[in-house]
Amino acid sequence: MWRLYAALVMALSLAGCATTDSQFTSTVMGRADPSFTPRLSHAVVAADAGQAGDPGFPELAAATRRMLMAAGLAVLPAGRPSGEADVAVTVAYTVGAPQIRVDLHNRPIYGEVGIASSTTVERTNKRGEKISTTTYTPRIEIVDYELSSSTNFTYAHTLSITGVRKGADPRAAPLWAVDAAYTAWTPDPKQTSAFLLRAVQAYVGKSTGMRETVQFPNADPGVNFILSGAPAPKGLRAGGKGGG
Repeated sequence: MWRLYAALVMALSLAGCATTDSQFTSTVMGRADPSFTPRLSHAVVAADAGQAGDPGFPELAAATRRMLMAAGLAVLPAGRPSGEADVAVTVAYTVGAPQIRVDLHNRPIYGEVGIASSTTVERTNKRGEKISTTTYTPRIEIVDYELSSSTNFTYAHTLSITGVRKGADPRAAPLWAVDAAYTAWTPDPKQTSAFLLRAVQAYVGKSTGMRETVQFPNADPGVNFILSGAPAPKGLRAGGKGGG
């Protein structure tokens, strides 16, 4: 789905990137049948009539198509009937209801705890008397902590992509499937979808066996390629993996 709580997006959409950190971190899991080969032609299709009529679906489909090409898969050329493809690819994007997140902070309290330094200046008055003036600089240190809290809303974003071989039994497992999950400060899918597509890129047609943490810079050129179709740099297929 691409509608994704339209009213909620209008009311609560936040400005900014997908994340305020310099790195984008999500979890990814991939599953694939041993018969999978990237040489099979793929076409992105709507999962149902509702998605086909969603005005935002063409944009999501185009971004998914660019991700598949960057992943090294054969993709049916634009304009060719999707029924000619060996594999039909469906994509679903969901945003969960807002969750309240409370962060606790220990705010330091500073105070004077002694003398850090002193400066003495001597002068002679008109009567010839020497007068000294000493100025003291206090030493400032943390003397206590004050507990404070901040409350924010977070949203669980989930991307699921499935490849089904043409003519396969609908009850059978798909040829391949991959999904990614990310918790964002915004419910707007357009701020996070390209990042999640980039996160699953290296896992299309692979079986991970368990969820893996994927991390890459917010300025990753692969994200821009998925968004706009800008020339893909060399080595784009290699997605970043981080510990976690």
